[in-house]
Amino acid sequence: MEVSVIFFGGIQKKYTMHADLFVKKLKEELDKALPGEEYQELMASPYRKQYRSSAGKPQNGSVILLVYPSGGGFNTVLIERSVDNSVHSGQISLPGGRVEECDAFPRDTALRELAEEVHVERNDVRILGSLTPLYIPASNYYVQPFVGSIEYKPAFIPDPREVQKIIEAPLEHLTRPENSATMVISHKNRAVEVPCYTLGNHNVWGATAMIIREFMEVVRRAGVSLK
Repeated sequence: MEVSVIFFGGIQKKYTMHADLFVKKLKEELDKALPGEEYQELMASPYRKQYRSSAGKPQNGSVILLVYPSGGGFNTVLIERSVDNSVHSGQISLPGGRVEECDAFPRDTALRELAEEVHVERNDVRILGSLTPLYIPASNYYVQPFVGSIEYKPAFIPDPREVQKIIEAPLEHLTRPENSATMVISHKNRAVEVPCYTLGNHNVWGATAMIIREFMEVVRRAGVSLK
C-alpha cells in the first residue's frame, strides 16, 4: 500500500487578522445558533433522503475539522481512507471514527481518532465548538462534527492501516465558487450526479462535503477575510 502526504496549496496570501483573533471570532460564531441542515443540504447527494439503512440502531461517531496556520493562511486536514471492503473505502473524509467505551465524551472520540489517524498531539488541540450532527445512511452512523484549532502546522504522519493519503486544504480554496462542482457516482447500478468540492485530483462529497459547507458558512458569518 502506498502511503503518502499530499499538500494541496499554493495559496500564500497573508491574513488581515492575527491567528488568535481568527480563532476567537470562529469560537464566538460556533457558540451561536448554527447554520444547520439548511447549509449541509447544499452539498447533499440527491438520493440521500430516499436512502434508509436497514442495519438497525445507528452507531455513534465523531469527526473533527482541524484549523491550523499554514503559508500565511489557514488550512484544514482531510484523509483519503485506505482501500478495503468498508463502505467508505478510498473516500476523502475528516479524521474521525466510532465512539468507543474509552471515550468519556464524543469530543474525546474526535481527538483520539485525530491522534491515531494522522498523529496530531491531542493535548495541543483546542476544541472551539461543534457543528450540526448528521446521519450517514450508507454506513448507518450518527456523526457529531467538532471544530478544533492548533497553533502550529502539524507534521502529519498517516496511519498506514487506515489512511492512504493526507490532504491539506486551504480554507480560502474552499470559499471559491469554482471549486464547488459536481461528480458522477454509481448508486444502485445507475449514474448519479452529486455535488462536491474539488481539491486537485480529489473530490470531496457526501457527509464530509456537507460538514465542510456548514463550517464555511460559520467562517463567513464570523466576518473573517480569507483573502
